[in-house]
Amino acid sequence: MKNHGKRLSSIYGLVFLLLLTDLIIGCKLFEKQTNDPPLIHINLPTSFSEFNVGALIPFEGLGMDEEDGYLTREFLIWMSDIDGEIGRGESFSRDDLSAGNHIITLSGTDSHGSSASVSVEIKVTAKAKNKFNASDKVTEKALQLDQIELILNTSRNFNGKNLSNLDLSGKDLSNSDFRGANMHRTNLTKADLTNADLTDADISQVVFTNAKLINVNFAGIVLKDINFSGADLRNNDLSNYDLRGSRWRKVNLEKVNLSYSDLSYTDLKNANLAGTNLIYSDLTGADLTNANLREANLRGAKLSNASLCNADLSGADLLDADLRGIDFQGANLRNVDLNNTDLNNVNLTGVNLTMTVLYGADLTNANLYKSNLQGVILRDVFFRKANLSRVNFKNADLRGTDLSGANLHLADFTGANIEGIVNIEFSKNTKTVKGLSLYARTK
Repeated sequence: MKNHGKRLSSIYGLVFLLLLTDLIIGCKLFEKQTNDPPLIHINLPTSFSEFNVGALIPFEGLGMDEEDGYLTREFLIWMSDIDGEIGRGESFSRDDLSAGNHIITLSGTDSHGSSASVSVEIKVTAKAKNKFNASDKVTEKALQLDQIELILNTSRNFNGKNLSNLDLSGKDLSNSDFRGANMHRTNLTKADLTNADLTDADISQVVFTNAKLINVNFAGIVLKDINFSGADLRNNDLSNYDLRGSRWRKVNLEKVNLSYSDLSYTDLKNANLAGTNLIYSDLTGADLTNANLREANLRGAKLSNASLCNADLSGADLLDADLRGIDFQGANLRNVDLNNTDLNNVNLTGVNLTMTVLYGADLTNANLYKSNLQGVILRDVFFRKANLSRVNFKNADLRGTDLSGANLHLADFTGANIEGIVNIEFSKNTKTVKGLSLYARTK
């Protein structure tokens, strides 16, 4: 009986061990079967972006896995359907992509071998290259006006010619070939250069005031410090250009591609930018007073400390744009989505915001003096230290709003929903407020 008991104990132990092993294997099999693929996202470039051949194209994306966290470089692979593998990791830049329509795919694989991918389409455009022979070299002596008239009446070919310091104001230069021409300090005021080819031309200190520059080829030239005031530049591709220092007052840039271009601290007063592509452009400190930006695409643009006084931004796309410190005084923000946007230190004095989405926005230190927020949903908005003097909050939804340190002098809260309002006891001038219940008047 004693030995029989030992045998039973051994058998039971063996059975338990086998069951435990099966259980562990089953758990591993279950774990493997339920392994979810990582989440992959491309931030840059955005789909349908266009670049010139040789332009520096930024690539930025990430992969997130439930078990592994953020995917590291070796597990993130970027592919082009034209050029093959173009990079690895979360971010890098390339300036050597081939011309054509590229499908850019970012693939991510987790440590268990589960993978996922996302794709965007971009266009890389090959612009006309200058093909000079010996006779094409820039002539040493500038052409005379009678010679220019002769060329205009025949070939319109100014390829490699010296046009420096000439007064060509008001001339019809449309469809002309200026490739490689020397146009240093040429006066082109009110000239018509529609469909002209300026590839590789020297246009330093050229005056384009009120000129017609529709559908011009600017490939390979420097556009810094140029006077474009009043010019018509419709249908041009000016993406990825350094445009700093140029003057753009009253210029017509309607539906122009200015994506990724540097326009920081430029003068764009009264410019027409309706429908213009400005994604990821740099407009830091730019003067856009009275500018028309209706339906403009400003996704990811840098606009910090820019002046947008009296500008029309109705319907503009400002998703992920940097709007800190902007002067919006008198601007039209109708149908603009500023949901969860950082609006620190912005000036919204007197602005009508009744058709603006501001849910969850951060308006810390903002100036909203006499602005109209009647009926606006302002849930979870930060108004810390903001100037809310004489603001119209009638019938607004202020649930969860933070008013710490805000100036509420003569603000009107009649009919507003202030349920769960935060830090109103630390706001200023509550005794002068209209429509605020007595319990909230602590100062």
